[in-house]
Amino acid sequence: MVSFAQVIWPALILRKWLLPHKPKPLPSRTDEQHDNTCDCSSNLQGGSTLRRGQSETLRTDYTRPREYKVFVGTWNVGGMSAPDDLELEEWLCRNKSCDIYVIGFQESVPLKAGKVLGSEDSRAADKWDALIDKALNRAPKAHLNRAPKAPPSHSGKTQFDFQFQADNLGLVDFGWSSCKDDTAQPNVGLLPTEINLEGMADPVEKGKWGSGRQRYERIVCKQMVGLYVTIWVSCPLVPFVRDIRVSCVGCGIMGYLRNKGSISISLRLHQSNLCFVCVHLASGHKEGDEARRNSDVAEILKRTIFSRSSSILSPRTIMGHDGIIWFGDLNYRIALCDEKARHLIEKTDWTTLQWSDELKTEQKAGRVFQQWKEGTINFAPTYKYAPNSDHYSGTQIKAGGKRRVPAWCDRILWYGNGLEQISYERAEYKLSDHRPVSAIFTSTVDALCKRKVEKSVSLSIKLMEAQNLLSPDIVKLPTLFKQSCQDDIGAAVKAEVMKDLIPIFNEIETD
Repeated sequence: MVSFAQVIWPALILRKWLLPHKPKPLPSRTDEQHDNTCDCSSNLQGGSTLRRGQSETLRTDYTRPREYKVFVGTWNVGGMSAPDDLELEEWLCRNKSCDIYVIGFQESVPLKAGKVLGSEDSRAADKWDALIDKALNRAPKAHLNRAPKAPPSHSGKTQFDFQFQADNLGLVDFGWSSCKDDTAQPNVGLLPTEINLEGMADPVEKGKWGSGRQRYERIVCKQMVGLYVTIWVSCPLVPFVRDIRVSCVGCGIMGYLRNKGSISISLRLHQSNLCFVCVHLASGHKEGDEARRNSDVAEILKRTIFSRSSSILSPRTIMGHDGIIWFGDLNYRIALCDEKARHLIEKTDWTTLQWSDELKTEQKAGRVFQQWKEGTINFAPTYKYAPNSDHYSGTQIKAGGKRRVPAWCDRILWYGNGLEQISYERAEYKLSDHRPVSAIFTSTVDALCKRKVEKSVSLSIKLMEAQNLLSPDIVKLPTLFKQSCQDDIGAAVKAEVMKDLIPIFNEIETD
């Protein structure tokens, strides 16, 4: 015998989802008061784990996988100002266009005391964004993964066209995934993205970057002294990116100043949580400096806490995400003498050179990035170059000058499910003593399938009607949901629904 709870549960969940959503206002720009706070009570973690487990079953029932291409790039620009005529197409648009571009810069401003201790200077960051906008929105049109398009008007909207709203039961998202011939569409009243930025995150000014027929929109950016991250998304995909949160960690002088550290950005793409961590770790080539870098990694993982979200499924830590990409100037060096390292570089013997790479050595020893992945390195070390030159520095050393062993300081790693790297390369720009590095990933995410949802709701309603379970004498749900469809569902209505349901579930389950 099918229990009442089993029959009504899918319909109950979906009725609560299929309600108009009222976007929250952008938070005011305040000091970073929440970046490094954490409520780590075991009760909260246990409850979240339980609810997440329950919703994972529903997620499997109502979703299907979708693939998107994600470009991740990192460049230590050495405090150099970007020339007005700098063309970034060679770096950003070398391959076919991607759906998401995540770009991080280190030393976007000189790391002097005034910059570290003073207020943020966003002029350099604005200039980089202008160049990125120019490259992405001027590039020749290439194939973009198809994403559902927003309808032109509110006409013809059904209950299945409403945005999915966050609720206390776990499944959170909006929009639909196309199933075969489905032409499902997101809610027309939806803003491009609902941004919940923590601390000093910079909300995007509407229309600031491009207008009209642009192909990409900047959805979030964040600066921490010289560290700067900016994320651009193809316009058709923007409505399906939400719950954006930012957390910064300083690991520099005294372990807390922000000349070194990380900017982490958490976002939800359809039903999957992604995290992008841009870092600038401790420098130094002396023996034992790699331990300082390992310590920075551990501190970032420990101290990065994202603000609370309306969704109970939104993770508050880096490792709680479905997929994580860690990129930046990791500063790990090559433990070889300069002469031998340069000899291997001349022979392009990258395999032998990587045997002495500190990051790979520390990984194999289990001291950092356990179970993380990195693509095959088939390019020359990216540091340290002479200014405006193709030659590594140290060929001609002046009195008192430093001779740096070339190294792969600039790296991109990943962890989790749904990510597959399809390229890993460097670009040849001579602006600084580093060369930019990029990787392209295929990200497979869970997207809600309209056909599966409609089928499940229809079946549940038929079963309830057959068993006469929709009688107002048994439950008050029809009245409650009729009222909540007219007004935004509030905490009081949710509490009343759950108050009525729990005794009914208990009573029927024991029959």
